[in-house]
Amino acid sequence: MTQEIHEEAEPDNAKEQVKGITLRWEESLDGPQWSDIQADDALETSQLVKSDNSFVITELTQTEFDRIVELSQIERFDDFAEKLAVPSEEITVPRGNLYFPETEWKRIRNRVEQALTSGNHVLLFGPPGTGKTKLARQVCEATVGEDTSELVTASADWSTFDTVGGYQTTTQNTLEFEPGVVLDRFQADGDGTPANEWLVIDELNRADIDKAFGSLFSALTGESVTLPFDDADGDPIEILDACRSHEEIGQNRFFIPEDWRMLATMNTLDKTSLYEMSYAFMRRWAFVPVGVPDLPEREDGDDSALESLVADYVAVWAANGGVPEADQHYETIGRIWRAVNEQRAIGPAIVEDIYEHVAAAPSTETADYVSPIIMYVFPQLEGLRRNELEQLIGALDEIVEDETGELWTVARDFFQIELQPGGGE
Repeated sequence: MTQEIHEEAEPDNAKEQVKGITLRWEESLDGPQWSDIQADDALETSQLVKSDNSFVITELTQTEFDRIVELSQIERFDDFAEKLAVPSEEITVPRGNLYFPETEWKRIRNRVEQALTSGNHVLLFGPPGTGKTKLARQVCEATVGEDTSELVTASADWSTFDTVGGYQTTTQNTLEFEPGVVLDRFQADGDGTPANEWLVIDELNRADIDKAFGSLFSALTGESVTLPFDDADGDPIEILDACRSHEEIGQNRFFIPEDWRMLATMNTLDKTSLYEMSYAFMRRWAFVPVGVPDLPEREDGDDSALESLVADYVAVWAANGGVPEADQHYETIGRIWRAVNEQRAIGPAIVEDIYEHVAAAPSTETADYVSPIIMYVFPQLEGLRRNELEQLIGALDEIVEDETGELWTVARDFFQIELQPGGGE
């Protein structure tokens, strides 16, 4: 304002005098939302709030003006909306250096894309060695980037301290809240700058789900939660849902962006260290099976279809890992895989380990198939009954022609069962 109430002539009629005020426009302020002004304690008695009109010209004290300017400078989660957003068209499910038969790959890709686009977290489940962890990591890196995703492995020791966080002792011998592996994905630094880091949890069902994720159940369904912890300033730790994006950021506030996702893996055969997943937890996830391919049976003594399938996998392994494409081993590798899968499903990653061990051998006669079977297959057979083990080891013995009998000797010691050739028939 340059002049208070005064009389001056109107431009079109200089003889008539009118009373008015003269204002000078200096600059525009990118001010706060009207709701923030109305809710602010320092402004509750101002004429601006009393008028209940954000467009009225009214007198403000210098203190009130400074407070409005201060409110306009507060960082809110809305200010980071564009940075945190992951548009559905950016969700990418790359095959990368994995191989799946084409029909199976289309099914997996479409299910993962649809689940993530629909707002679900994704749990990939299946036998060991099917590429679940690698696929989950590739999805995160291709969609949000390697620097904005994290891979962790669950364990039976997990509690909410590991996932949500809790008090830890500092070097000054004080207690401060330290976020766990989940909450840590929502802050980029110690100032509380919002982040949207996707999370991969490998072997999720090794954890006691209710113990490790109980306080996150509500947050995962889009509800805000106040935790029983305070930050260094005494403010309560809060998990904010996406509808509270207009609120001020802070060290005590962990905002879950609408586009944040978790991907997890579950080994369906790891029976010795699994905890049951509650229905309350399972509702938060889309379960996508990642299985083993159907292995062709021998027809009239011809295993060419099985050889061809193994050749498809080897082509990918050779392109990414540098192993040779040694077609003299394809049939034997395929027969080993098929024999094992008749008793216990294993994925191609374990078969790749076997192939890499023998690929350099110039022939099947000089190749050592026994060693990789003991090294990579035996650990996957825990829990099989005696007759199943005898039947499988007998089949493997016939395929690789183990003249030393080492398969049987090591199996008896490994499984602590008195196995006999022919006993499973």
